[in-house]
Amino acid sequence: LAETASRPPREIIFIIDRSGSMGFGRNRDGKTQMESAREALMLFLRALPASCTFNVIGFGNTFSSLFPTSQPYTDATLEQATRYAATMEANMGGTEILKPLEHALRGRGGGGRQRQVFVLTDGQVSNESQVFDLVRAACSDGVSRTFCLGLGAGVSHLLVEGIARAGRGTASFVVGGDAEALHVQVLSQLKQALQPSLDNVTVKWNFPAPPSPPPRPAPSAPVKTLLGYRSPTLDA
Repeated sequence: LAETASRPPREIIFIIDRSGSMGFGRNRDGKTQMESAREALMLFLRALPASCTFNVIGFGNTFSSLFPTSQPYTDATLEQATRYAATMEANMGGTEILKPLEHALRGRGGGGRQRQVFVLTDGQVSNESQVFDLVRAACSDGVSRTFCLGLGAGVSHLLVEGIARAGRGTASFVVGGDAEALHVQVLSQLKQALQPSLDNVTVKWNFPAPPSPPPRPAPSAPVKTLLGYRSPTLDA
């Protein structure tokens, strides 16, 4: 995807769930969630804007990064990332997402870059509140945003939607290993990430001032009747 000159450059980080559950079971297309994650990551990588820097983090009980720091998007780094994506396995134990998120969101993007973090997971965690608090605090400066792609029928909607909401991003889900649906969701999320976010928007309505009410007629002097009661003045 092309970036226009008016948009700031991006740092894009992918956090890929490589816990054991990603390799359990198969969807109706015969794919494991790990195979869907590989496919999604390759789609993301091929569609990145040329001016971005990027990195890939795999996590389970621990986490590891493809590069020590985010690297420019070149033919060489794309080839390295593609090889990494093709060989990812669901062999990193449990789903401990807090530390890789903390690692990805620490500091600020170099060179004035806007940071976009994409999380791909099939999992559930027990510390959702901690995760959401971390993401919310890290994204409060307007520099970073988080997006989440849930894979498979067993994924926690609370986790996926909560990460996206806390990080001012979007959440998507792919169930059943449908390649076309995966393609649509990946490109849709990347397109949304490359759009400027709207924060602290104030809407000002410039309605014309209402017309002044017509002047009220001066009250007429009351007239006393023969019985002493007051009554309105009779019309002339």
